[in-house]
Amino acid sequence: MPNLRNIFFCVCALISVASLQVVARESIVRVGVMTLPAAHGDPRWGLNIPSSLPWGAIYDSLTWFDENGAIQPALAERWWHENENSWVFELRDGIHFSNGEPLDADAVVAAIENLKTLEGRGTVVASSFPTRIEAAARDASTVVITTSKPTILLPYYLRMLRIPAPRAWKNMSRAAFNRNPVGTGPFKVTKWTESQIAMTAFENGLRRPQVDELIIKKVPDAAARLQAFVSGAIDIALNLAPEDSEMIETGGGSFIAIVTPHLRFISFVTLKNSPLRKRKVRIALNYAVNKQRIIDVLLNGATTPASQFAVKEAFGFNPDLEPYAYDPEKARTLLKEAGFRGGFKIRADLVHGNGGNDSSWYQQIAADLKEVGVTLNLHAISLAQLTQHINQGNWPGEAFGMFSSGHDTVQGHRMRACTWMAPHHCDPEVDALANATHAVFDIDRRAILARELVKAERSNPPGILLWQDVSFNGVAGHVKGFRLVADLLPFDEIYLTHD
Repeated sequence: MPNLRNIFFCVCALISVASLQVVARESIVRVGVMTLPAAHGDPRWGLNIPSSLPWGAIYDSLTWFDENGAIQPALAERWWHENENSWVFELRDGIHFSNGEPLDADAVVAAIENLKTLEGRGTVVASSFPTRIEAAARDASTVVITTSKPTILLPYYLRMLRIPAPRAWKNMSRAAFNRNPVGTGPFKVTKWTESQIAMTAFENGLRRPQVDELIIKKVPDAAARLQAFVSGAIDIALNLAPEDSEMIETGGGSFIAIVTPHLRFISFVTLKNSPLRKRKVRIALNYAVNKQRIIDVLLNGATTPASQFAVKEAFGFNPDLEPYAYDPEKARTLLKEAGFRGGFKIRADLVHGNGGNDSSWYQQIAADLKEVGVTLNLHAISLAQLTQHINQGNWPGEAFGMFSSGHDTVQGHRMRACTWMAPHHCDPEVDALANATHAVFDIDRRAILARELVKAERSNPPGILLWQDVSFNGVAGHVKGFRLVADLLPFDEIYLTHD
């Protein structure tokens, strides 16, 4: 029987071909995303796409990551450390904010001071730094950053610090600035509403745009984003479902799958009295899930099973580790040795709609676990509820769907540490290794310890390793230069053709 949804979208795609050509000639790029940042233009409150996506068009950082996870210059042209606690960053000349303020050392100092306020200390960016930092201007283009403890990866962490225009930040109310943010990025905001951000090109920043206007639209439902794309209402649709490739390509677009620096796993609440307290049980559940089959069937084979609790781009990723094999017989043996021959039941709290086919993933994971006698009861929760439990505890179940990101393996471990604000897992030996890794100031020695850290955590897993996340995106045929790099979509690289 024909798929009526497919037929409808194919017809829309064919009807919209002419309108897509009109869009190309307007020099406007329209992007459809699942959500916009709840903090609006305050860039201290998030790190990951899609919610942080607009900030990549508005702001720049001192450093940024390339596709391989290597740190690269951005607002800072070069840097070096004078000792274990003091770093010097030289800024590029001739960069301005979109309101005309110059990008200078005082602007960087002000951005770091913003993290030290009562409000700033509670932000995502401030809490993600492994050390307290202070900053002082040595001259107009030189900033000295001091750390409370040695941090050899400080340039890696500074890519999180997006720099706002200091005078605008100081003189405007926070609400006014958040609706009219000012940065050095390739676009400046003209209007910010709850459902849409309209921006125009800004030529005097760090990155020169190649289109005149950028519009980022909030379209929460993936099917609605697909419909908006094939009708020509948007030119780029982020985070679609894997099966949407036919609709995209029928309309002359490209369906682009990109592996992102986000690790998917099911995290365990091992501090509750449950079978998951036992190491053998946690290892058994890793052997029980057929990750490769789920990837092949539900994710178009676009990623691979994870071998460790770190992404491939992260500093300290261990290339010698292998994913847990799919071995249900070994899983049953381990469960028997742990005293659970008859299996057991656990509850998993999951946020749906945060990735292509995620409801189907979890159902298949539950089916695989059922084969070895473990009943996984799936409960849907909101992202806000997940965040609340992570920060406050009071988990209703014994497991939850999770993803971690970060280009430092130690950074990713912090929410699984005994010292987390509301710990759900605690392995003192792994924590000690994480602390030792953080303290090393030799870059080569740190890499060795970081690889030992992820190896140790894999051998006593705090959850079920799944895979590195993948983003499925629709890009219209007249849009070129699209790519995702870590937590940044380089909007300055996007241009339009008029064929």
